Amino acid sequence: MNDKKKSSPGWLIGVIAGGVLDVILVALLVVFLILPEGGGGSVKADVPEEFEANADTYDDTEYELEYSSDAFVNFSGGSVKGESAGGKNTDDEGGKYSGFVFPDSDKVLLTDERISETVKDAGTCRRAVNEMYARYGYEFTMQENIDFFNQYDWYRNMEKETDMDKISAAFSSIEKKNVDKLTLYEDNHNWN
Repeated sequence: MNDKKKSSPGWLIGVIAGGVLDVILVALLVVFLILPEGGGGSVKADVPEEFEANADTYDDTEYELEYSSDAFVNFSGGSVKGESAGGKNTDDEGGKYSGFVFPDSDKVLLTDERISETVKDAGTCRRAVNEMYARYGYEFTMQENIDFFNQYDWYRNMEKETDMDKISAAFSSIEKKNVDKLTLYEDNHNWN
């Protein structure tokens, strides 16, 4: 009979109350660790004096319009720099075609002036032609081309084609004209 008195409901209530107290203490600890020192007040950011808020102009962008740029990449001496028509440098770091001689040769017709300003040797001229083939997944056989284009995830991960005629058949009219123009430039300099 003594055993029945030891298993009274008071012992069970004490265990439950202790568990509830533990949960409350953990919750308070989490709240004090998460909230800032000000007790839940706002956080003030350090903003330079010259900063101008422009959030009210975000809706001014017309998404149906094309916002074009006159920037192009100038490849010389192993460095890649972009220059706009005004001569302002605009690096193409991180762009899909950063490191290309003419990153826009799939969309913009190359001028003789632009080619002569940018292409100073046979290797650069050949690279300018090869980058157009690379965009379509041409599988290069020369190791230097393989190494160069494999540095780009978009090229490395695309399906490859070994038939150069199939690739050139897929070119747009702009790309065909640019390849012809670069090949003629290469021929005129006896670089082929």
